[in-house]
Amino acid sequence: MVALQPRSVLIADDDPGIRDSLQEVLDREGWETVIAEDGRQAIEIIRVRVVRVALVDLRMPDMTGLETLRELRRIVEMLPVVAMTADRDRWVRDEVVAAGALELLWKPLRRAELVGALERALRAVDLPGSGGPPGRE
Repeated sequence: MVALQPRSVLIADDDPGIRDSLQEVLDREGWETVIAEDGRQAIEIIRVRVVRVALVDLRMPDMTGLETLRELRRIVEMLPVVAMTADRDRWVRDEVVAAGALELLWKPLRRAELVGALERALRAVDLPGSGGPPGRE
């Protein structure tokens, strides 16, 4: 049985400055962070590493955040995903939720919003009847 770090998050964003900033904030908040430079790397990571939550940017080259989100959820059905974007189009939230994200955060992210969304994601998967921690298919 794989030991599950209680507060682990996969961060998928193609912008190194944003990745570093998110990692720094979350490390200070007591999260174990795993970094992916794009959607394909996030998929590779999730196939071999167990995390409790994924934080995925919607605008990434090659494989979009929506494609990444869908594939992450296909691999680990109960994986809670929080999406993030700077795109303020109204359709985005509906599309992201339909794809399986629990929440959508707007960039620039505020620490309290980020941490709150990740904590809510953890609670959502740990609710009675939710199937417990994420597992593999």
